[in-house]
Amino acid sequence: MMRRTIYFLLLRILLPPVCLFASDQAVIVTDFDVVVPESGHLLFGLFQGTKDDGISFVLDSGSSITLPWDKIEELELNHKTILRVAKGPDAQTTAVALDRASIDVDGHRLVIVSESGSMTIAREELDSISSSSATAMSDPTFWKGVIAPTAGLVSGVQKQQTFGGSLSIKRTAHPARMDGRQQSSALQLDASNALVTQPGSAPIRSHEYDGKLNNEVTLTRDLYANIFASGYHNNSFELYLEQSYGGGLGGRVSGSKDSLELSSNLLFIGEHFYEGTRGLGFAAADLTEIYTIVLAHLKGGNLTLGETGAYLPAINQQKAWQARGNANLSIPIFKNFSWNIQYRDDYMENAPNRRKNWSTTSASLTYAFSSQKK
Repeated sequence: MMRRTIYFLLLRILLPPVCLFASDQAVIVTDFDVVVPESGHLLFGLFQGTKDDGISFVLDSGSSITLPWDKIEELELNHKTILRVAKGPDAQTTAVALDRASIDVDGHRLVIVSESGSMTIAREELDSISSSSATAMSDPTFWKGVIAPTAGLVSGVQKQQTFGGSLSIKRTAHPARMDGRQQSSALQLDASNALVTQPGSAPIRSHEYDGKLNNEVTLTRDLYANIFASGYHNNSFELYLEQSYGGGLGGRVSGSKDSLELSSNLLFIGEHFYEGTRGLGFAAADLTEIYTIVLAHLKGGNLTLGETGAYLPAINQQKAWQARGNANLSIPIFKNFSWNIQYRDDYMENAPNRRKNWSTTSASLTYAFSSQKK
């Protein structure tokens, strides 16, 4: 490895600029790109980009070749390139600019070292590597969302009807950037209505509405800052409306099959109950963790399990803390459709009635849409 590195440095110093011909157009480069094959002599030329499970390369003689990764030991890129990685349970593509990168092929892993940083990725996570000398880096705005209507019917001595649904929309500007220019705005809406009837008893109707608007600004690859506003209504708590406003910091890490997100926020909460109970206004903290894992790869997509836990301690109230939990199993059906089974539990310590927690289990057929091409 050291001998090859010294050899590459000597080439950069001693070799003059060369003229390579690709697609009948002359391209002037000041340095060769170099391929170190598993066997045979070094190949000099101009890297064009990835293709299928390999790379496209124009030799210094002007001819074009395609080499599979299995035949490559090392790739030296002596100009700027764009790396796109599809990583995490949702396989969302992110782009990273590389400057004079060295790529070692270690089995099914790519070890990348460049002047802009280093990383190791699995080959199946690689979406593309493109030459910025040939194509400009695309940085569009992405939209994605999920629509999930829910309905349920239980018959017997006690009958229960449940209707509801959820809608989430997320917009990400400059997704290729890993700084403050990348911002995401997300809207989440949830609704649930249930009617329980039993002979000899008055019908019981419960309804819950929840909405949150969040804006996230990327600070580094794994760290972000966010601000948000939310509203929450749940008559099971005799809660007419809870408003909260705040912001804080969060971070997320992703593996090939799972991801973990942690966030901490400071917020103001205003609670308005039904008649007879005085409202409250107080400061609080919000400590949240989100974990998602891909259990299996099925024909229609990924079988995914996700869970969320949040603890909201009140700062200037003794008995106003809250806790919220959510578990969700997503079973792919066909393309953008999946079957979701969700359990949710909310706890409110200062609810005026005896019932301090509210839980629900629902199943829904969901449809996911996105402006991002997979």
